Amino acid sequence: MLGKRGRRAAHDFLRILALAAVLFVLAASLPKALPAVAAHGLSLDSHEMAGFSLQHSAKEEAEPTELHYWQSANLPDEGEMQELLQEAQNGAEGWQCVTYPAQPLLSSETRYVYLTTSLPEEGHSGTGLFFKTTNQSVRLWLDGKLLYEYGSMEDGDYSYGTRWHLVPLPEGYEGKTLTVGMHSFSTVDLGRFDHLCLRDMRASVAELFFADLPFVFGLSLIFMMGAIVAIYSCTLRRNRGAYVFLLLFFLVYGIWMVSVMNARYFLFDSPRFWWFVQLTTVYGIAILAFQFLAGFLPAAQRRTMRLLSVPFVILLVASALGEVFVARGSFFTCMNFYYPLAAIFTPWASLLLWREAKRGNEYCRTALVPLLAIAPLGLFDGLWFQYHLFAWDTYITPFALLSFVVFVLSTIRMRIRDEVRSEAVQKSLENEIVEAKEKAQIDPLTRCFNRYKFNDTFPEWVKVAQNTDGHLAFMILDIDFFKRVNDDYGHDEGDHVLRSFAGVLHTSLDRRHLLVRWGGEEFVILCLHYSLKEAETFANHLRERIAQAPICNYRPIQCSIGVSRWHGVQKDTMEALLKRADDALYRAKQEGRNCVRIEQMESPSPDGERSKGAAGSLLDSEKTECTENPMAAGEHAECTESVPVH
Repeated sequence: MLGKRGRRAAHDFLRILALAAVLFVLAASLPKALPAVAAHGLSLDSHEMAGFSLQHSAKEEAEPTELHYWQSANLPDEGEMQELLQEAQNGAEGWQCVTYPAQPLLSSETRYVYLTTSLPEEGHSGTGLFFKTTNQSVRLWLDGKLLYEYGSMEDGDYSYGTRWHLVPLPEGYEGKTLTVGMHSFSTVDLGRFDHLCLRDMRASVAELFFADLPFVFGLSLIFMMGAIVAIYSCTLRRNRGAYVFLLLFFLVYGIWMVSVMNARYFLFDSPRFWWFVQLTTVYGIAILAFQFLAGFLPAAQRRTMRLLSVPFVILLVASALGEVFVARGSFFTCMNFYYPLAAIFTPWASLLLWREAKRGNEYCRTALVPLLAIAPLGLFDGLWFQYHLFAWDTYITPFALLSFVVFVLSTIRMRIRDEVRSEAVQKSLENEIVEAKEKAQIDPLTRCFNRYKFNDTFPEWVKVAQNTDGHLAFMILDIDFFKRVNDDYGHDEGDHVLRSFAGVLHTSLDRRHLLVRWGGEEFVILCLHYSLKEAETFANHLRERIAQAPICNYRPIQCSIGVSRWHGVQKDTMEALLKRADDALYRAKQEGRNCVRIEQMESPSPDGERSKGAAGSLLDSEKTECTENPMAAGEHAECTESVPVH
């Protein structure tokens, strides 16, 4: 059983096939209707021989006003051919007449048509006959003498493709009869001239190259945009498939432009080859366009958009098989269905993109620009190229490539904007991480740094000291009898004392100092560019400021300080530095508190072993000090613990 999505896809596919069938019926009638539409100005019984008329000055160009023609389903033999040429020279009595540039009205079985007219009485040197044909073999006679031939006139052997013909006229061509024989598998093209005129040979060549300027412009744009898209797509993480199809689209579009350029024969002189390349790439343009647009849609709409390319794939395969196994010209005949399909599916695709654009998909909104530009111009070219509804011989589709410039620049702009937003979000996240890290490194009560900050900063300051004067000092400050404040006045007062104590220290420090709350009532200061003597002097300054400051609302606050110095990377470690300061603090507690003691000259080894007579922790120092200096019962009880409870 098919799932819901499978059934929806099947229904979409059936609707597309049904629409394609309707278009097939409509398009099948076009080849029969178009010749009648195009054969305006028809005169069946004219016996007067018309000729070329000068459209501008005598030196510019001249076009025929009327052409007499004779049609046949079979190739005339040599005798019949001589009779036809003689009739043409004698005024073409009994031939049908058509006003140029209309196409002769031909029966469906006609494969040969002969047209005749008279050349002007006034001639100029360097003049040639200039015209373009599609899918036709050509013979030219001047007063019954073969002047020019292109392709085979044998039935079943047809010429393909568009071809410009530039035939130089011999001296004395003035007033002579020009007869043109044409052979084709298609009555739509048979007997049709594009831009038939007499003109200067050099001007004709210049016009051919001038007509290629839009394609040169288009190829330049494709090369530039292809390079940009190729580089841009390498940096993408999403929609990369859409840009791959866009690159393929540019490639096929460029090949199509080369195949319709007049200069293509300088690359490879084979009209048949370029004709099939042209028709194949036209199908490829539609197929790749829908695949490219599908890349910007959600899954369900993407499936529908890709299904729109299926009829063109089927039509391409049918054209190739028909050309090989059914009849010559099937490739070109199937193009009658291409443009109606494109006319229907383009609004369908535009609707899909527009709906997604309204939902906020900016890429779909931008993709609408090239779709709505290239589709109308392509349909315009189809009306004159495929259906010959009006006289025109210049492709304007290459100018639609300008819309892809808008698309490419818009997508790059959106990418830059998204990257700026992403960088802003990333920077915001980095700032949040930094803030969180700073919060994790700051003590919330005293606003001092904690041990995490000390562990991060110490290695950096060691490097700074090592690269400068080599001086780095460390001191531990411990509030004397802090537990008594908590016990006698409450924890709120204890918190107030800690905040005030830290505030006094902050006012005495600068960027050479790092103040850290080590734990409980203990604080440490890392001093950069301080010798041991300078650190001792600074410690005494801090001790005096603490003793004089109104830190507690009920009693004076004093502190004891232990100082050590850094002995270098080769001789010292952070643990040894802290241990020596802790030992100095221990001696300060033993010797009466409210004093500063520095590390002993016989400093302990870097392994952190306490020297003889200095065993025990800071907690032990409080107990020992209270034993040697008995105080009131409350004070003695205070010394039983050194870590406050908050």
